[in-house]
Amino acid sequence: MTQEIRAAFERARQHVADLQRSRLDPDEILHTHTADVDDIVIATYDHAVTQTAAPAGIALVALGGYGRRELSTGSDLDLVLLHGGWKPDTIKNFNRAVMYPLWDSGRDLGDRIRTPRDVVRNIDRVDELCALLDARFLAGDRALFTDLEDQVRRHLERSRHAFFKDLVSATEERHHRFGHAGDLLEPNIRDSAGGLRDIQTVAWASRCLPGADGTSGLVESGFLSERDGASIASARTFLLRVRIELHLLTSRHQDQLYLSEQDDIAHALGYTPEARRPSADRLMQQLYEHARNVDAIASSFWGQLLHTAKRRRLRRASSESVGDGCVLQDGRLEVVAVTPVGEDPAGWLRVFRRSIRANAPVGRASINRLHDELEASPVIRWTPDAREAFFDILESGSDGRRALEAMDLAGFLPALFDDWLSIRAYPQRDLYHRFTVDRHLFEAVAELGASRSSEETYVRDAWSRVDDPDPLFLATLFHDIGKGRDADHAEVGAEIVAKTALEMNVRDDQVQDATFLVEHHLLLATVATRRDLGDPKTIDEVAASVADARRLAMLYLLTRADSLATGAEAWSSFRASLVRELYSKALEHLEGVALAADAASTRLDEIAGALGVDVSTALALAGPMPDSWIRGVDPASAARQLTLLREALEAGDVRTYAVAADDADEFVLIAHDRPGLFSIVTGSLALRGIDVHDAEIYTRSDGIAVEIFRVIGAHGAIPDERWARVRADVTAALAGSLDLDIELARKTAQTRRRRTAAAGRNVAEVVVDNEASDSYTVIEIHTRDRVGLLRVITKVLADAGCDLSLAKVATYGVDVVDVFYVRDLSGHKITDEAHLADIEAQLHGAVGDAAAETQSR
Repeated sequence: MTQEIRAAFERARQHVADLQRSRLDPDEILHTHTADVDDIVIATYDHAVTQTAAPAGIALVALGGYGRRELSTGSDLDLVLLHGGWKPDTIKNFNRAVMYPLWDSGRDLGDRIRTPRDVVRNIDRVDELCALLDARFLAGDRALFTDLEDQVRRHLERSRHAFFKDLVSATEERHHRFGHAGDLLEPNIRDSAGGLRDIQTVAWASRCLPGADGTSGLVESGFLSERDGASIASARTFLLRVRIELHLLTSRHQDQLYLSEQDDIAHALGYTPEARRPSADRLMQQLYEHARNVDAIASSFWGQLLHTAKRRRLRRASSESVGDGCVLQDGRLEVVAVTPVGEDPAGWLRVFRRSIRANAPVGRASINRLHDELEASPVIRWTPDAREAFFDILESGSDGRRALEAMDLAGFLPALFDDWLSIRAYPQRDLYHRFTVDRHLFEAVAELGASRSSEETYVRDAWSRVDDPDPLFLATLFHDIGKGRDADHAEVGAEIVAKTALEMNVRDDQVQDATFLVEHHLLLATVATRRDLGDPKTIDEVAASVADARRLAMLYLLTRADSLATGAEAWSSFRASLVRELYSKALEHLEGVALAADAASTRLDEIAGALGVDVSTALALAGPMPDSWIRGVDPASAARQLTLLREALEAGDVRTYAVAADDADEFVLIAHDRPGLFSIVTGSLALRGIDVHDAEIYTRSDGIAVEIFRVIGAHGAIPDERWARVRADVTAALAGSLDLDIELARKTAQTRRRRTAAAGRNVAEVVVDNEASDSYTVIEIHTRDRVGLLRVITKVLADAGCDLSLAKVATYGVDVVDVFYVRDLSGHKITDEAHLADIEAQLHGAVGDAAAETQSR
């Protein structure tokens, strides 16, 4: 019988696939699948009745999604066997006869045995009660099912308000666990905020409200507006269709939409690429927009419900005037009187500013009112009052971010800025960025606002040079507005912000500042992570680009806010120190005076303090180190490195230390420099499952190399014994007793394919630059990351006769940008064209093969 049941489930699954391809409404597909599964389950029950001594007074009941006829191909079969009080052995034997064939068929099954009274008496979680709300009779004694319905109804009548509070608590806990489907890289389409469970939770609550059963009932009874009801229904249809396709694709109960599956889902659902936007980007953009609407509507619904109940119990006034034509009602700001947005947007902008000051969100009724006004008045013209209110919002930190998000949901930002729609909910499908483009911009603005009260020396110095923050905040909001287009996004963004600033009627100097900042917003981060900050030419070029200290300060603040909003990797302690070093050196070039905190003498004092020695001793230890090391390395790290160098380093000695940190571990290796040393170290790290995210090399005047890595264990924390193996591997490879290439090839063959973003770089790029430095040839490589990539690249360089003086290694999700400063073995810049062409060809072959291998694995 098991084989027959398995075959029946497979036919039911294929039926769903056929209906999905015909684009049938998702509800009809799920209802059909539920009916197909009902036939299987009821037939199994009937067979058990005929084959066993089945006692009378038994009923089989479907719960949860199965009960409400939303069963997808990967969903659990949630069942309960009701009985009228039979002996445990008797009922358990019958339960096995029903359930075991279903289990053996491979379908996930949740089952329990209860009397109707026990079902309700044993409820200890709100999700169990919700599953009972969706209970549906399948077979057996219907009177038992009717008894169960009565028990559940009476339970809810006794504890309706507690049920609402439990639903809210469970929702908050679930959101904390699964994040927000409106901007997550890999959202859970059921459990993340804005997902299907939020929609269903509102529906469960409606069962306890008079005349409001389901979304349509909530609209008819006034708990939801018609607009919000339509938004919920549209989102539910979309999310159900995606979930059906996801279950068909994975053949399992999976609700998280991983990056590796998004392209396949988009293709199956009929999405096609447009311009530079892949089909999966269009799918995810639509998903994010639906999820944001669901979350906003559900949050408003719960706020209204709980505040209304509290107001009735405490008999408080229904509303309180707070200014700007607004009243505070049930914890939300509602508009009583405001100038229509088509006449002057200042009135509505003051409403959102008031929401910040009152620490209360704008209510759904007011949001829908604004929606209606915007539809009637599509053209918005800026006024001085509107501009003032908007900059007040923009400069309000995290509170301003929430107001901007609400304005976006209301359609206000697209009405104010023509180009906003192009990046609204636009995904950044890589492991480097945390958020969609628009959410990233909001977060960057919030980070910039928060930095005004920062105690960091460099931040305080930068803000002291900003005489007008408006163009800085405007540039921060628009710095990525050009993404998703054919041209360079910084150049496109500069054109857009210039046009926008003119439409807002800001001053000419503000237009110029905002345009400059957007066009050059990547300058400091790019140079800091890819160029030698000890090379005067690097600093000269940055100073020439920014021209004055005021703009440099604004650019530093924008870079910091942008990086913090991007994610932990973008503003790690290591990368932050590089940007600060570049800012300080460029500022010194422009003004002739170094920041006190960055002067070499100050850094030596800090290093001496960390070492616990006087300055003269610290200077003697650090003397052979290059100036860039003294100014660029964290004092605590520098002290650890000098500790390793207190005793003379013998030939063949390898000294290391590793220090765990929040974002990445610091690993330092010290040895006598020799061609290929860096390649051996990176190969040894790769061999032991340690991923390099940043790296720098310093060579002392006495020929001792200090190599500093920021690393992350591929499988979590890195134990001490693994570091010991790395040190032993390096020593063995230097001695010639370990062939790293053979070992890495073996490891690569054994490595299972990682789940990565389809948006990763497919084509490797190699740039050989003899203009960036007066003393070195600079080689820059952009490619997809893989196990042992640094080893591959640096071995090619060593074999090609390149002496590696500086490496700048940066990881961006699944992509890397590796920069190497090299000379020939006689210590000169490589200028021979044939030699350069040979190096470039070998690198293309090596990293091209690496990218191809990564794609094929």
